[in-house]
Amino acid sequence: MFIENMKSDKNIVHAFQASSVDELRASLPSDGVRSRAAAHFVALALNNPQILVAPFQLDTTDKKEIKDQLVLKAVELLSLPLDAIGIDYQVLQSDETRAKGIFVCFPKEVLKEYLSVLDEGHYVPVKIMPTVIAGIDSFLHQYGTQRGRICLLDFSKANIIYCAVFSNGQCDFLREIFYEDADEIEHEVVQSLRCACATGSLKKFDHVYFSGDIPPGTRVAEKVKHLFCENVTQGHFIDVEAALQSVENILSLDLLRGRAFSLKQRQAMAKMTAAALIVCSAAVLILGGKILLTQLTINRLRSSYTPADYQRAVELSRRLQHLENEQ
Repeated sequence: MFIENMKSDKNIVHAFQASSVDELRASLPSDGVRSRAAAHFVALALNNPQILVAPFQLDTTDKKEIKDQLVLKAVELLSLPLDAIGIDYQVLQSDETRAKGIFVCFPKEVLKEYLSVLDEGHYVPVKIMPTVIAGIDSFLHQYGTQRGRICLLDFSKANIIYCAVFSNGQCDFLREIFYEDADEIEHEVVQSLRCACATGSLKKFDHVYFSGDIPPGTRVAEKVKHLFCENVTQGHFIDVEAALQSVENILSLDLLRGRAFSLKQRQAMAKMTAAALIVCSAAVLILGGKILLTQLTINRLRSSYTPADYQRAVELSRRLQHLENEQ
């Protein structure tokens, strides 16, 4: 899926959603479609089964220990050697002894394949997010300040439901629910919500949001309302494009962390570069002014005597030097 947003006349940020390398390659506009005068930056959302997202809760707040434990978890989830795995994580809540948050792990080779496709099209990646995180981020921008325990069930993708549970804005539960047909939806959603309730002290929700079009033939909304929550709202609450184009994300998992500059970093660098150019221009003007004044002074001195005067002065200087040597 391809979305394009014109940020300015000089810079275009292309936002893509892709579930495979082939889909991304097919989505890339040809050179003839886009402007050659613009810089082509890419924000990408990936829905790839090899890119895994999960919440975590660890009995440590040390950054190195958190990363080390999550890397070991990623090795277990992906069944790959440590050096073949990439991760990124975000701590959402912490106290003196514990840290809670979300993390993403992925095979480095998978990311390399997507980056290779972008490189072929001469695109510069600035952000690569898991699709589920981009969608939830856009939801949180709308409802993240809502108090209590809320649940999001996102039906925007075929045969997959993204389930996320938040307590006072903090992510408690995150799951991808796969289904083959409508008959499975009700059972899978109920089981997932029961699992979410089992992880916390609260067995009910203050609000449940169904986003996207629920497949016909299921009464999952009525079942959820009966078992878990009276406040059920159906609509469209997911905007992946908005999350990709946003400079500030609430959920900031990024597969490019440490590999490329983010949109925010690029903007900061652009401001610093502009400031440096202003300083350099001012320095050039000052130096140019000094050189001009020096040249004017030299010209005035040259106009104050004739070549004959200069020759007499040279001859006089030579005679004085000769007298000093004789003495």
